[in-house]
Amino acid sequence: MALDGQSTDRNPAVTGNNTADGTGVLGHSTGGIGVSGTSDGTNGMGVYGRCHDGIGVAGENRALMNPAVRGISSAGGIGVFGESKKTPGIPGDTGDSGNADDNININGIGVLGKGVRIGIQGEGALYGGFFAGNVGITGNLTVQQDIILENADCAEDFDIQASTHVEPGTVVVLKHGGALRQSASAYDKRVVGVISGAGNWKPGIILDKQGMLPNRQPVALMGKVYCKVDADHSPIEAGDLLTTSDRPGHAMKAIDHERAFGAVIGKALFSLDRGCGLLPILIALQ
Repeated sequence: MALDGQSTDRNPAVTGNNTADGTGVLGHSTGGIGVSGTSDGTNGMGVYGRCHDGIGVAGENRALMNPAVRGISSAGGIGVFGESKKTPGIPGDTGDSGNADDNININGIGVLGKGVRIGIQGEGALYGGFFAGNVGITGNLTVQQDIILENADCAEDFDIQASTHVEPGTVVVLKHGGALRQSASAYDKRVVGVISGAGNWKPGIILDKQGMLPNRQPVALMGKVYCKVDADHSPIEAGDLLTTSDRPGHAMKAIDHERAFGAVIGKALFSLDRGCGLLPILIALQ
């Protein structure tokens, strides 16, 4: 051991002070531990760093995938604990924007947690964890309470016949072979749903997402969605059942109930007296 410090009171056993830009205490090791801190008391601290403007404790690592700072708990406690009243308790930054063309082989990891039971645990009055960006999960997601989705409908990706993008809000029907195309005839029993994402309502969940395959778009199968409607055949009132119109990609009020059986898209949530437009509807295929 290069340096050993012991104290029997509240005074520090070892102290390092640097008034310039140097280092107060430096620990270096070629195979062991550069600096080790141990505390046997309930409220004691093995290593404590305090700073007014800079960084209390910093760790730097230049070896691939080895941790700059590592916390280990062998008694069921917490390896690393961060607490802050305003800013993040433990911020993580890779210092690298990553490889935009490869979502799997990430260049760096801001915060890495590994555990036999729990890798990272967060608790907060608002959020236990917050992510600004996409989240990838390679295992199961277990939720003990509600899942809250702020967007509107439940959609599923389908192959679209057209080589061009079909506009959100368009009514689509099945084509031979399983692909979809925009509707073109009244009371079409092949109706599947409405292309999701029109207006200010976006899909809350998308099923069967297959990466970035071309000619695939989310179709609202359940929930609220903005839909192209045609009120020239008959005025549409809130609560009216809607079916396909002979105007391509539009829905209209279902007047002939015998023909509408099996061709109903959903129920109008607002009214439209005449003309065409985007109308919020509740998808209810029947």
